[in-house]
Amino acid sequence: MRTLIKTFKPLFIIRGTVSQRWQIAIFFLAILSIIVGYSLMAYAKDNKLLPTWDMLFVGLKRIITDPETGDHYLWEDTINSFSRIIPAVGIASVIGIVIGMYMGVYVAAEAFFSRILTFISNIAPTAIIVLFIVYFGYQFKMYVAVIVFGIFPVIAKTVFEAVKEIGDEEIFSLKSLNASSSEIVWTVLFPQVLPQIISAIQQAFAPAIIYVISAEWVSGSSGFGYRLFMFSRSSLLELTFPYLLYLGTVGVVTLAVFNLATRILCPWYRKETK
Repeated sequence: MRTLIKTFKPLFIIRGTVSQRWQIAIFFLAILSIIVGYSLMAYAKDNKLLPTWDMLFVGLKRIITDPETGDHYLWEDTINSFSRIIPAVGIASVIGIVIGMYMGVYVAAEAFFSRILTFISNIAPTAIIVLFIVYFGYQFKMYVAVIVFGIFPVIAKTVFEAVKEIGDEEIFSLKSLNASSSEIVWTVLFPQVLPQIISAIQQAFAPAIIYVISAEWVSGSSGFGYRLFMFSRSSLLELTFPYLLYLGTVGVVTLAVFNLATRILCPWYRKETK
């Protein structure tokens, strides 16, 4: 009994250290709990909503290749949605990085943009999709505008906070060496805050997916949002759930890509944070 208590005691200590084996075991326990819980609800006698595992498997095969039409819904929607997400995230990143860098260096830029960014960041893009439709129509520009409007303030504010953490002594010493403003901003400060920039873009990627799904749900004829709307209208949960699972997997893969980018572009940052 004492041995058993000693084994499990670290799990219940506030901020206690847990071995890698225990972390993996707890992770699989969480997955098992979800599977068991879903199975109990799906196979309950009074269940009329949740699809069973057999239905989900059939639904997964159908969204990969529809046996009736031969359409590859999953692949086509991935291409359509990401062809909107990636350019929009790129544009928002450029805008956010430039504004954030200069806000962190110039007091005038901070005074000009700070309150404006705070105001914009409190407006939900999903609430004004209609305005974007009126202005841009049902075109590619509309999806890009919704995403850019939603995520560039967050990126700008994150970059600004990262630059502000750099001590004034370093900037003043560079000025004494006759370094130009552009050299200080882009040659010295930018590489130092690059890890935070990558992290900011990574954190903005999930909202970008949400915004494009919302826009496609309202006005799209292709993409994740349009497909989920069609499934929900027909109450096809056996198709909806595999789509949601796929979107979660996309999120995990995206996180891994950004972590890899940080390791490659900023190996020194990984060493410092250990």
